[in-house]
Amino acid sequence: MVRNSRRESAEQPYQPCIPWLLVNETLPTSKPVTYFNQLRRLKSPGHLEIAARLQQRITAIMRYAVHNSIIDSNPAQDLAGAIATAKRVHRPALPFERITELLSRIESYRGRLLTRLAVKLTLLTFVRSSEMRFARWSEIDFKNALWTIPAEREELQGVKHSSRGSKMKTPHLVPLSKQALATLREIQKLSGRSGNHLHW
Repeated sequence: MVRNSRRESAEQPYQPCIPWLLVNETLPTSKPVTYFNQLRRLKSPGHLEIAARLQQRITAIMRYAVHNSIIDSNPAQDLAGAIATAKRVHRPALPFERITELLSRIESYRGRLLTRLAVKLTLLTFVRSSEMRFARWSEIDFKNALWTIPAEREELQGVKHSSRGSKMKTPHLVPLSKQALATLREIQKLSGRSGNHLHW
């Protein structure tokens, strides 16, 4: 279920365009240029992704109107390609030969010790950031060297998104190497005595 705050945040960019879009009286006489002008209002400040999503929603609403005999044809269908999509920038992966350099930099980091240990553990386990941030000691089986990330976690009071578990919404088993176990024990010495949550 989408939380109200997340829903409001997601809908906020669309607010200027929603009133005219939801007036049924305009649907039978609407033309593609009507929607294009509204989309251009979003496109001009540089919100290409928002404009593209709104275009998809307009098309879906008009399709619904056609299916329910409110209008005869979908005027938004002609908007295809009218809004350019923002180009995704794919960050380069770290070359394998530079892993040693990265590990060396992590070890020489002079900031918070817990930050260094968290980054190191992430490299040793390849878990996602939310899986790491909201981890609980009860998920760690030191004896069998196994970390079981649940589908969903009990929410921590005052901690946003702390109920997030594994991405696939099913229990995720993470084998723990000797190095990962050693890192977890270091973390436990620093934060393990203040509750079940791994306090970063």
